[in-house]
Amino acid sequence: MNFDFEYVTTTAESVSKGIDVDWRIIFIVVGIIVLAAMVLAVVILIRNKSKDSMDFVVGEGTVFCSKCYNEFDSGIAKCPYCKHKKL
Repeated sequence: MNFDFEYVTTTAESVSKGIDVDWRIIFIVVGIIVLAAMVLAVVILIRNKSKDSMDFVVGEGTVFCSKCYNEFDSGIAKCPYCKHKKL
């Protein structure tokens, strides 16, 4: 029983040529996806932080400080207790 090594070699080479992948393109695409995910994470963190630092409004003229949670008049620019500025 003869085994044709040349046929196997040429077939393997032709198959591997058909699946020639340019790795640079794959790395660029993956890099763009990772960069977009990082930008999205930063945007989400900034939005959450800005929501946390907002003053809570109870009624007309009354707000709570976002730092010390004391109640004070909304006409005052900063908290009279901890001197934290309103947004």
